[in-house]
Amino acid sequence: ADAATCGCKGGAYLKSGDCAPCGEGMVCPGMGEVIISPTYFATAEEPGFVFQCLGGDPNRCPGGAPGACASGRDNSSLACTR
Repeated sequence: ADAATCGCKGGAYLKSGDCAPCGEGMVCPGMGEVIISPTYFATAEEPGFVFQCLGGDPNRCPGGAPGACASGRDNSSLACTR
């Protein structure tokens, strides 16, 4: 079985059909699941590109599923800035 079928072990996520190590701001419990840490943001389309939410309101990036922003924030803006 390959990574695309079975997912990746803890500490890694599926990237372009292969398992890649999780980076800063990511939690990867395994089986393809990626959780973004609070005060970080990644889009649902590119969960491996993680940005730290700096500036006036770091709470705009609550963490959780890739693509998640705080209520009222635009998840199509980089790091929930809008």
